[in-house]
Amino acid sequence: MKNITTVTRYSLVCVALILGGCASVDNIAPYRISDNSAVVALADEAYALASLEKYDQAKSKIERALRMEPKNAALWLELARINKFQGDYDDALNLALRAKSLTQEPRLEENIQLFIDELMVHDYSHSF
Repeated sequence: MKNITTVTRYSLVCVALILGGCASVDNIAPYRISDNSAVVALADEAYALASLEKYDQAKSKIERALRMEPKNAALWLELARINKFQGDYDDALNLALRAKSLTQEPRLEENIQLFIDELMVHDYSHSF
């Protein structure tokens, strides 16, 4: 199940970034969200809801998972992504920076930095 979850998450991230014109598949490294099956289930539900543009419900699932694992950098990144999809770039950046401060996994840190870079480009392009 962990491999399927990782592949699914990787696929969703790739689709979101490519459709947004912000990355290519080569720039995204897969990572594991958690070893806790309950957290993984909540994250999977959140991805499904986000894919249906039910961002408030998706955010609720990730926040619930964060109550179980408050130091989980991957969850903070997912919450940041949902905020970005909702157009809240400032909160997305703050959440991504929190994720970056918590991570010790190189692949996840790379994904977080790509996301932060994407937010910075958006911020810069809208500052004129």
